[in-house]
Amino acid sequence: MNDKLKDRLSRAEGQIKGVKNKLDKKQSPKSVVQQVKAARNAVHQVGEEVLREYYREKIMNALDPGMVFDEYVEHSNKLRS
Repeated sequence: MNDKLKDRLSRAEGQIKGVKNKLDKKQSPKSVVQQVKAARNAVHQVGEEVLREYYREKIMNALDPGMVFDEYVEHSNKLRS
């Protein structure tokens, strides 16, 4: 999992550098916002993957998997807001 997360973080870093580049070149606000959305999505994917892996293992070892799944859904929803 660690390599997968590092790859996702590298992608996010590249997207953020893209935002800086567009600002330096004084590109259109629409272009900058599109790049910001891409960066935000890349960071969001990192958070989703961390939650998935953590709760996957936690559910496998839980006495009450349903309760753990509900906790996962709650944390996943918080990540989206």
